[in-house]
Amino acid sequence: MINKILRENCNHCLKNVYMGQPLFECSRCNCIAHSKCFSQSKAQIINDNFYCFSCKDKIVHKYNPFKHFIDDTTSPEAHDETYKISSILDKCQAYSANEINSSHGENLKKFSSSYFLNIDGNKSNFDSLLTELHRINQNFTVIGLSETNIGPDESTVYSIPNYNSFYQNTVGNKSKGTGVALYVQDRLSSIVNELASDVTENLESLFVTSRKNSEEVTFGVIYRPPSGNFASFLTELSRILQILPKRSAYIMGDFNVNLHANSKEVNNLEEIMFSAGFSPLISTHTHEKPGCNQTCIDNIYTNDINKVVASGTVSDRISHHLPVFHIFEDLAVTNSEPQVKHTQYYDYSESNVRLLVSSLNQDFSEHPPRNFNEFHDTFKTNLDKSCKLSKPKV
Repeated sequence: MINKILRENCNHCLKNVYMGQPLFECSRCNCIAHSKCFSQSKAQIINDNFYCFSCKDKIVHKYNPFKHFIDDTTSPEAHDETYKISSILDKCQAYSANEINSSHGENLKKFSSSYFLNIDGNKSNFDSLLTELHRINQNFTVIGLSETNIGPDESTVYSIPNYNSFYQNTVGNKSKGTGVALYVQDRLSSIVNELASDVTENLESLFVTSRKNSEEVTFGVIYRPPSGNFASFLTELSRILQILPKRSAYIMGDFNVNLHANSKEVNNLEEIMFSAGFSPLISTHTHEKPGCNQTCIDNIYTNDINKVVASGTVSDRISHHLPVFHIFEDLAVTNSEPQVKHTQYYDYSESNVRLLVSSLNQDFSEHPPRNFNEFHDTFKTNLDKSCKLSKPKV
């Protein structure tokens, strides 16, 4: 008779729930339901907690697999790095530009930082990127982009003051959904790590080594095209990770693996990254498209977690992807002027510029551009004819 003592009604089927029956309880509103009703009730497990249908959309889904390795009875010192990673992921959140200025302005001024965005085409969104970056009071040390849809030959059109730009070649047969780039502050001496930089149908990567005095840091950007072979992507990624330094390496990218899903792809990516000593810094959603679920597919990884100060996403979106950022203690701000390696693709001599202006005037008079893309294409064609070098100069 004790098992027949009524406790409450099931939130889904509305039938009685008796003592001893398997049930789950919503961690937000404390309603209960039969365990057998879990699937039909459309409840969800988020951040290792149960949430009913009414509450699940009010919870911020966070990725944090490291909580499982922490024993509550053990002191934080016993799991120093694991606690640090878990804490960074728990504190990761979305910020507006104003919130970044108020919450992280001093740290951005004092420490170094990275910013990554799947820009979904430079031609469409680069001006918006510059506008959003201008709203943040401090400059990021390095900016990574994916899906630029342009290669090195067009990169001079997309400059950012006080930064050196590095563009990877695009996949040959694609005009969209390809291209990665890095912008590194020109106060740093930076060169491309050719061994870790590659372009295939499964993975596009670009890595640079940046130096300031005796300090050396590796920055990288990765894009995994969803049309590529995932197993081949993992193999190529593993090769790159083995090349990188064992400390002070930071990898930004769109991996097109939703870390909020319980999937084989997530497990495989975790195995590759964790075994190489790289930890994720972003836990909240980074992609949101009308009619689709929010996903966490963009991230920043590092093999030097103890130098990380903070991480987050930027809620002021430029594309369907949210920018992600992190602040770290490497490469403190300096006023020194190191030697920087530049690559020159164009000759802007007076005669070449006059030829460019003349040809632009003629083309614009005969065929006035109807939109920005037509203006860009006409300008780029004439720029190449008038000023492009047959062989880049270093």
